Amino acid sequence: SGGHSPLLQALPFCLNYELTGDGLLAQSAFWIFEEAFKDASGKHLMIDRLCDVFLISVLRKVLEEGAIKTGMMAGLTHP
Repeated sequence: SGGHSPLLQALPFCLNYELTGDGLLAQSAFWIFEEAFKDASGKHLMIDRLCDVFLISVLRKVLEEGAIKTGMMAGLTHP
């Protein structure tokens, strides 16, 4: 549903990150695709959890970069 989510409303309209290297963002994206294209037990549960890790990694990156200047999410960066 997204449109009413305070989290999504706090984020910039568009985010663009390289998914290369060995950082958690790149690794979690890799693991999501690895899991998506195999036929294993618990596949959907694993993808759900990996998406959680990916989203948290994106949020950390957004906060580290200071991409959010006001609102609820910006308050999380205040010491």
